[in-house]
Amino acid sequence: NDETGLTNPEFLGSQVSHFFGADHDYTATLECKIEVYEDRMPRKVIPIAEDGLGNKICISGNKDTFGFIYWWDHEHEWDEDDYKDTVGREMPEEAKYQNVYLVAKSFSGFLEKLAKVKD
Repeated sequence: NDETGLTNPEFLGSQVSHFFGADHDYTATLECKIEVYEDRMPRKVIPIAEDGLGNKICISGNKDTFGFIYWWDHEHEWDEDDYKDTVGREMPEEAKYQNVYLVAKSFSGFLEKLAKVKD
């Protein structure tokens, strides 16, 4: 992309393994996941579920995209220092979306896209 100096790989779909919540195991709580990923995802993008392969399903708290559901690809995680070395400037917020893909524009729209997979 010309604005960020980065390419965006194609998103081909995913699955939901489990949602984060108020589990007794702290490492599976929503609070823990927010802390772990707050500096690894775009601002106000909150991980709410996992696909079982390390990728996260997220919900946006941003004003313009509030409630949008995204899939975060951990294989193409960005690094602000690497970006600066490669592109020659500070990483703009929009560049942090290079590994985040829109799944649905609402949580209900996301739920409508889910399908049970046979074992």
